[in-house]
Amino acid sequence: MAESALPDLELVIAPDKVLSTPCKEVSEITPELKRLAHSMVRSMREHDGIGLAAPQVGESVQLAVVDFHRCTGILESPLIMFNPVIVRADDRKKMPLTEGCLSLPGGSYLTQRHAYCTVRYKQMDGYHRTLAVKGILAVCVQHEIDHLKGKTVADIGTPLTENTENTENDETSAESEKA
Repeated sequence: MAESALPDLELVIAPDKVLSTPCKEVSEITPELKRLAHSMVRSMREHDGIGLAAPQVGESVQLAVVDFHRCTGILESPLIMFNPVIVRADDRKKMPLTEGCLSLPGGSYLTQRHAYCTVRYKQMDGYHRTLAVKGILAVCVQHEIDHLKGKTVADIGTPLTENTENTENDETSAESEKA
């Protein structure tokens, strides 16, 4: 899809109501939703994010995009997920980290996320896929799914002030990324 044919999307900034409202499930992947997905990928990249959920651009539908390459270093297309759900996660393997969010500019939050999880979602072609993810990719997937449930990182994390530092070592913490 040509970049110039994609509509520009404005980021929604908290406390906008769309960010706290659970999203509607997608029953059919229409051409309009495909255009929205591609526009979200472009917007995510323009704003230097690693993930973006539909409510962050004012749409209350279960759609999230993740920059697979920035999360893993593997050259792969962005992950576009309709109706994503975590189907497996190990509560014993959580990692503390600092997260940011495109809808909460300037904020940093200390969170605990599953280091590994399995997500099931519908792809652009309408087929379901199940994908096991780990590390920053798992964190980003969980972050975006939270948005689809009407939650932001501010709802689940502890705000960090300028004098507060994440003192965890590199093996258990992840860099702050904007998702």
